Amino acid sequence: MRTKTTGKIVGWKKYSLRDSVKHELEKYGMLFFIGIAPILFFFYPIFLMVKMSVYDNGIFSFSNYVEFFSSKTFTLALSNSFFISTISVIIISLMGLIIVMSVKEHNSVKRVVKLISSLPMVFSAYIFCIALIYAYGRAGIITYLFSKFGVDFPIHKFLYTKYGIIFANIVFYLPYFIIPLFSSFEEIDPNLEEAAESLGSQGFHKFRKIIFPQVLHGFVTGMLVSFLLIFNQISIVLAIGTGKTYTLTYLLFSQYERARIEMANTIATVSLISTFIVSFMSQRVLGAIRK
Repeated sequence: MRTKTTGKIVGWKKYSLRDSVKHELEKYGMLFFIGIAPILFFFYPIFLMVKMSVYDNGIFSFSNYVEFFSSKTFTLALSNSFFISTISVIIISLMGLIIVMSVKEHNSVKRVVKLISSLPMVFSAYIFCIALIYAYGRAGIITYLFSKFGVDFPIHKFLYTKYGIIFANIVFYLPYFIIPLFSSFEEIDPNLEEAAESLGSQGFHKFRKIIFPQVLHGFVTGMLVSFLLIFNQISIVLAIGTGKTYTLTYLLFSQYERARIEMANTIATVSLISTFIVSFMSQRVLGAIRK
C-alpha cells in the first residue's frame, strides 16, 4: 500500500517536474521574444542609421558630421529647432497652467476644455495649418476683415516666419500639455487645500506652497511631451514655414529628397541625440521631484 502510494507520489512528482519545465520554457521563450522584438524592430534600425551616418561613399568617416557643424545652414536649423521648441513650450506651459487653474472648479467648462483638447488627436497638423492659412494667410478671412476696417496689419508676413510656426505650435500642441496637467490636478487631495486655507494660506502663497508642488510632475511631463512633439514635427514647418525656415526635420526631409542618404542619417542622428539629452534631463528633474 505504501509502495503504491509512493509510486503515485513519484509519478505525480515526475508529472509536476515535466509540467514545470514546460511552463518555464514557455515563460522564458516569451521573455526572449519580448526582448528580441524591440531589438529587431527598433534598436537595430537605429543602429543602422547611426552606422550609415559615419560612412561617406562606403568609407568610414566623420566627414558628414564635420560638414554638418561647419555649415551655417545645418547649424541654423539646429538652433531654430531648439528655439522654436523652447519658446513654444514656455508659452504653452504658462497658458496651459492658467487655463487649467481657471476651469478646475467648474465641471461643465472643464468637460468642454477636455473635449476641445482631444481635437488634435482627430485632425492632423497639416489640416490645422491649412485652416490657419485660410484664416490668417494673404487672402485669409482675418486679413480681409483687417483691411476692410482700415487696419494695416500684415499678419500674413508674420505667419510665414518662425514666429508663425511658434504660433501654430502653441495652438495645436497646447492640448498635449493640458491633458496630463488635468490628471495631476484631479489627484490633488482637497483636504490639503482646505487645511491650508484654514491656516491662512491664500492666493499665490497657497498655489506656490500647496498646489504647484503636487502638480509639478504632470507639469514637467506635459512640457517634455510637448517639446518632443514640436521638436520632431514637420507638417507645420512645411505648411507654415514654406521652405524658408530651416529646422532639423525640414533638412532631413530635403536631404532624403536629394538622395543624400548619409547626410540625412547624420541629421537624424543629431536629432536623436538632442531629444535623448532633453529626455534624460527631464527624467532627472522628475526623479528629483519624486524624492
